[in-house]
Amino acid sequence: MAELLLIKAAEKGDLEAVCRLLAAGHEVDERGEPLSDGEMRAAKTMFGYGDDADGVAQSMGRTIDMTPLMAAAEQGSMDVIEVLLDAGADVNAADSLKRTAVMIAIEWKHEAVARHLLDAGADPHAKDLSGRPILSQAIGAGLFTLAHALLDAGAKANPKAKSDCL
Repeated sequence: MAELLLIKAAEKGDLEAVCRLLAAGHEVDERGEPLSDGEMRAAKTMFGYGDDADGVAQSMGRTIDMTPLMAAAEQGSMDVIEVLLDAGADVNAADSLKRTAVMIAIEWKHEAVARHLLDAGADPHAKDLSGRPILSQAIGAGLFTLAHALLDAGAKANPKAKSDCL
């Protein structure tokens, strides 16, 4: 597999390297390999659908299929996120576990980043592979201002499925 230089630069929050790589023609939505079925089962069994999917992938010697935007969201690198969005990054791209950049920002409690991604068009109705909606994730992380913003953006307050309950 090719080196994922843009993802690595975004993971480090290295704005200069991100700009240089984009200018050199790197794909703004480059990704690692998706998790295989066996790796997905391992993530489900060991971590409950990816509480540490990145750790599962790294233990297997590779990078999960995240995008540079997801990597920047994990780090809370607002300046890198802005450059990636300006370059056309897909704000709703999802990894094998159906996690989006906004979900990753919520996981790491980067509320300002999550709100910025929501304002940039992140889907307020998104659910991860386990069926947990983004609103539940925000409330579970204690990001109540973001939860209100999600409700304002149209997220369902009274989900129908049991797995969607807050």
